[in-house]
Amino acid sequence: MAGPPAVGRIWHRDQSCSGRSPMDRPPGRSESYDAAAAAELLAYSFPADDTIAERTRTWPRDRVYAVESEGELASVILWRVVTVLDHGNPLLMALAGPGATAATARGRRVLAGSQTDFLAAMRDAGCVLSGLETPIPKWHQNNGWGICLSVARFTGAPADLAWPSRTGAGSAVRFDPPHELVASVYEDCARDRFGLLERSAADWADLRRVGPGELRRDVVGAVAEGGDRGYAVLVHRLVGDGAGLEIEVRELFHTGPSALARLLYFLVSHNNVARLRWDAPPEVELWSATSHARTWEPVRALDKLVRVVNLAGLSLATNAFPGTGVIRVIDSQAPWNDGLWRIIGDGERITFTSLAAAPPTSADQAAGDVTVQACALAPFLLGASSPWWLRDSGLLSAPNEHALSQVSRLVGTRRPPYCPDSW
Repeated sequence: MAGPPAVGRIWHRDQSCSGRSPMDRPPGRSESYDAAAAAELLAYSFPADDTIAERTRTWPRDRVYAVESEGELASVILWRVVTVLDHGNPLLMALAGPGATAATARGRRVLAGSQTDFLAAMRDAGCVLSGLETPIPKWHQNNGWGICLSVARFTGAPADLAWPSRTGAGSAVRFDPPHELVASVYEDCARDRFGLLERSAADWADLRRVGPGELRRDVVGAVAEGGDRGYAVLVHRLVGDGAGLEIEVRELFHTGPSALARLLYFLVSHNNVARLRWDAPPEVELWSATSHARTWEPVRALDKLVRVVNLAGLSLATNAFPGTGVIRVIDSQAPWNDGLWRIIGDGERITFTSLAAAPPTSADQAAGDVTVQACALAPFLLGASSPWWLRDSGLLSAPNEHALSQVSRLVGTRRPPYCPDSW
């Protein structure tokens, strides 16, 4: 295998990247030096009022990458491993967190040259996917991350919500509902889609904790006739220059329309609030609940990206037809993903088998292979983007419509991906 990139090497504090490079620290640089250097670079790169300590308070420090260039610490990236739920089934995902690059190393493509080793370490940690939140999606798209999340965005006054079912709706709404109710609703909703993260007790506690710049957080629960349940987490904050109070719906989940109606009625009752914001799941038909169509718009969450780290280990839920198909993946940053793959679907799940050791059959060759760029692989497999949209965007190609249709029949999902958590 190739050695580390010429521009630098990655230090990983707690494990080596098997099969890639030694990943050893330079002589005289201890683990404590790595941690101190990372903290110093983060403090240097973020302004004092950015509260980097708060942003990384729950971020385990056992995974810190530091990239060296010309004998000096050039960049650091904090990351962690989480469990993302694919229709209730757990998958390991590596989430890249806050990072910083020294001023002297900017513009030298230090991180770009280290991507293969970074991804290999994620793979060796058991991760099949990687996710990140970034203000510069284009750079990461060039390195194989794709936009996988869309939302139905509501931005307006509470009075703009014109939900028809108001009579008696408030009777089953309560503050601080039992944790069992909230957790059970979340788990039920996680079984319907890809994207929700598995939460620990600490994660649930963080969800209720007031963050920087927030006045308070409310958790509201609803139980409706017929057993429909739901909850909402509301963040209260002041908007600039005395414009008034803003409520952000941090997340809202429900198991039926009756519970949703009660929660929306509760939001409508905030007649002293200047603005309400909610990035809802993309399938929520907010236009039917708004009196002004301009307050609702479907948007792509451009700052949240997902990448396939290890295609061989990936198994995804699907409600599509059983069958097989062949795709050719173009992935220079993760060469173990590059090449021909057979998709095998049984109508419930799809798995992937490399054809590097087993040449494609005559039937495979007759069907032709669909070529997918790395940044389109996750959106394609997770149902975030239509195969035809990806083809028209130049991120996917097929020899004919039959080949594209055959493969697209295997990757259907019940609902589009959605995740309210801030990565």
